Amino acid sequence: MEGDAKGLPGDWVTEVDVASERAIAAYLAEAAPEIPFHGEELGGPVDGLRWVVDPLDGTTNFVHGFWAVGVSVGLVDGIDPVVGALGAPFLGDRSPGAAGRGRCLRPAARRAGGASARRRRARG
Repeated sequence: MEGDAKGLPGDWVTEVDVASERAIAAYLAEAAPEIPFHGEELGGPVDGLRWVVDPLDGTTNFVHGFWAVGVSVGLVDGIDPVVGALGAPFLGDRSPGAAGRGRCLRPAARRAGGASARRRRARG
């Protein structure tokens, strides 16, 4: 995978970052059209209630073929987080959270449909 430097050394952006951000923005615009969107790559509003997204957290890892990358989606009101979710799609992990309720790590090994469970089923 090739990437372009964004500014600081080791700060990359790839076509996957931009495509992922656009896909997430489109989904959220359909699901909650009244809430604006701010993405790491394409920007957006920085005040008020809005979605804040890092579509490929760990782009440097991704560029080098190391699959420890994530997707971060949060609903923020001003500077206060409301809800959010982190996902590591190649690892099959996800971690939702909400203000005042903390977060819950849901590794693949604990979910019946997770990547680890699929690997166990494939081995028989």
